[in-house]
Amino acid sequence: MDVYLKDEDKIIDIEMQTYPQDALGKRTRYYQSMIDMDSLMKGEDYPNLKESYVLFICKNDPFKNEKDNYYGLPCYTFRNFCEENNAVNLNDNSCKVIYNVIKNCILAIFEIEFLQIKTRRVIVRILSSRHPWRNIFASFDDRQNSVFA
Repeated sequence: MDVYLKDEDKIIDIEMQTYPQDALGKRTRYYQSMIDMDSLMKGEDYPNLKESYVLFICKNDPFKNEKDNYYGLPCYTFRNFCEENNAVNLNDNSCKVIYNVIKNCILAIFEIEFLQIKTRRVIVRILSSRHPWRNIFASFDDRQNSVFA
């Protein structure tokens, strides 16, 4: 795990993806299972599972259609809904978000903002120090000090 944040009611795992990955969906599933194992101890009631987010920040668009064309979305958000009626929500409080940074780098930072975690500044600092795009994140952080304060 690249960045792992945990507070009283929420867990966030942030992964940096620098090269294309065929099994990205299964990787998100794996990381979700790791979060759940950390969130609930043996014998605890299931309602005690924390709200969880698995965020992948991808250098390239990870999704193609059947014609091998990229969808080109800046952000892909996945939650568990019923296929027969998408108005029925499983309410498992898990979310997987995959950012296409090539499409819109700044959007990824603003989307992370919605999580309202006190350690947002830490996220930006870690991303800027551990990743090849660190100059983009660092310059954004310098311009937007008040956003992440």
